[in-house]
Amino acid sequence: MIRTVSIWRWQLVFTGSVVAIVVMVTAFNPHTFANTLVVAGAVLVLVTSVLTLAVPWHRLPRSAAAVVPLLDALAIGFTTNAPDLRLGFLWVFPIVWLATYFTLPWVFGGIVFISATLVLFAEQSGSPADILLRLLTLVITLGFLGVTVRIGAQRSRAARRLLQRRSEQVNRAAVRAEANQRRVIQIVDALSVALVVVTAGGRILQMNDAYRALYGRDRFGAELSTAAVEYDARRGVALPPPAPPSPAPPAERNSMPSACGCSMARDNGGRSR
Repeated sequence: MIRTVSIWRWQLVFTGSVVAIVVMVTAFNPHTFANTLVVAGAVLVLVTSVLTLAVPWHRLPRSAAAVVPLLDALAIGFTTNAPDLRLGFLWVFPIVWLATYFTLPWVFGGIVFISATLVLFAEQSGSPADILLRLLTLVITLGFLGVTVRIGAQRSRAARRLLQRRSEQVNRAAVRAEANQRRVIQIVDALSVALVVVTAGGRILQMNDAYRALYGRDRFGAELSTAAVEYDARRGVALPPPAPPSPAPPAERNSMPSACGCSMARDNGGRSR
């Protein structure tokens, strides 16, 4: 679908330029359309545009799109038959199109095709030397333009592919890091020892299932009821329930811990939990 939209865009830009020129010629020099080839060129541009919008390009091979700029070049060749209307500069459109999306052989083939239309349809006024000079000037100019645009298009595609590969590498690294983090959390949660990660200010960054079960915390850090009792020593005096550390915000839980602590409690029988 992207290739189809690109073909539409190129053709519509070219058609808009031709239509604007036709309107100006009609206003200031209407007798130009007495030339049959000029009218044929304008009609060919319109017919090519309609066909471009109607053809399902995504179902055709990539090289099939080269027919459109070649037809545009032929239409421009028809208009060069008018001696007082110089539209040869419009050949820039098909050459740039070919150089952007096709290889250099297509560009040189397009220049040869344009040269043939110039010889066959252009108004042949002046000496043979003047005609040859016009032809060589056109070929050299379009050749340098096509090569320059082609090199720029290749560099742009190479840069785009490089950025795409780097983006894919970053995405794969992020997926691996997330998988490793989930694996570590699963391992820590499987331990029977209560573990908690806190900051220097006493905020909880991370806790495992054993800590949550021991201190009555849910997975999000909210306090639940618990029957655990702590003692000051083995077979010592029961301590009053301390105020547990406040849970950290979600953003801080994903940061690197600045301190780590493990909590251990004893039940009524003096056994360590």
